[in-house]
Amino acid sequence: MTEIPNQDQQREPELTDQQILDFEQKIKDEQAQKIPLVCQVEPIAKLLEEFEGNTQSFQNKIKVGSIMRNLWPMTLLREHVFRTWQPTTIGSEDVEAMETVSIAVALPFSIFSLPAPACRCLSFLIIIYHLALIAFAFAWFESLLLDPNPETLNRAVKTLKSTPDLLLNAGFQQLVIEDFYDVTLEQLQLLPQRRDCPDDLLAAFQSDEVSNTIVMHFRFVTSAYLKYHAAEYEPFLLVEMVSIDEFCSSNVEAFGRESDQYQIIALTKALGVPVEVAYLDGTSGENVTFHEFWPDEADKARGVKPLKLIYRPGHYDILYERS
Repeated sequence: MTEIPNQDQQREPELTDQQILDFEQKIKDEQAQKIPLVCQVEPIAKLLEEFEGNTQSFQNKIKVGSIMRNLWPMTLLREHVFRTWQPTTIGSEDVEAMETVSIAVALPFSIFSLPAPACRCLSFLIIIYHLALIAFAFAWFESLLLDPNPETLNRAVKTLKSTPDLLLNAGFQQLVIEDFYDVTLEQLQLLPQRRDCPDDLLAAFQSDEVSNTIVMHFRFVTSAYLKYHAAEYEPFLLVEMVSIDEFCSSNVEAFGRESDQYQIIALTKALGVPVEVAYLDGTSGENVTFHEFWPDEADKARGVKPLKLIYRPGHYDILYERS
């Protein structure tokens, strides 16, 4: 007579916390070997391929945004409607006049892709805010690496050296922040040595240890700036019924939260780095929404070029103008 196993015998053995962590790390390591944290530059046509078979609106937005920004300089394109940190759009009526433009010729950008591991497994989830900071950090460091004017890097180093005081004044402990700050400053000061071999910067950011450390420092800087300027930002949190300290604890310093306008504004102001983000989404129509974040309007008047990022659901890319 066959013995029927009881419920306890059928139940699979429970994993310990350490076994779960080891399993998650194994998956993470396997994914990291397949897909680098920061990828090589690719033509924007590659982005179109990724959306092949997806909603047509994504593909239209990529094509339309690329064409428009190839034909007109950014500052002229939206000068009459632009307001700091307010969205502007490109309408389909503008596209009708460009139907004969070849897409192949009109794509003036390349993208520097950061993989979206959240689509592959939960244990390798890197939140959107985290991806935004990696994209921002690499784009900023690379722009300084390629800038021929040494004063640009000197100003950036001076700004970064001021961040520990900002953090301490906001209530952070020296012991908590110093390691993250030291690594970030070290990587910034290594840029002159890397001008002959720019791939060294890419290799550094492909290291979890380096990129995550820099990102953590930028998280602290963002949080500190918001806290230090609480009177300016707290009124916008009334709907959420939280204080600035609660918002920073749960939405800025903690993992698992998506970046929003407050964080980007704070980081650009704290570091004095302008950023432009093109938002691709699945909404109908061919409009591409661009948000510009200028910490200093005078920089815009002087023609300072902002860092350019693309946001698509769960993912950030760095956008380059093809020289």
